[in-house]
Amino acid sequence: MPYVTEQLWHHIPRPSATEDQVAHALMLADWPQMDDEVPLTTSEEAVSSFESFQALTRSIRNARAEYNVEPGKRISATIVAKGSLKDEISAEVKSLVALAKLDPEQVIVVEAGSDEAKAAAAVESVQL
Repeated sequence: MPYVTEQLWHHIPRPSATEDQVAHALMLADWPQMDDEVPLTTSEEAVSSFESFQALTRSIRNARAEYNVEPGKRISATIVAKGSLKDEISAEVKSLVALAKLDPEQVIVVEAGSDEAKAAAAVESVQL
């Protein structure tokens, strides 16, 4: 893969090599430096969203282990969430399917308090 990475590097727009750089090759390029005067930009909303997604994935994996589900078997899931969290999970459902080994045709994300959520709670299920 080093050859492919190097080829891609040469096609990425960037400033010309300076005198203090040994070469304009990726493997000889300077390591990126962060300016200590400028704080790292973070989004509390993005961090919170990621933590929720991470907790959901962990909970599904834990439920799989507790119920001794075969490692390769894909399972169904109905995820009940509210507001923007529902939208964020819906946007990342493909990632959730891959990370939690879910059956893509049997994953539903529904709004909390909706009829679908009440129906999901009525059947025998695991509440996380």
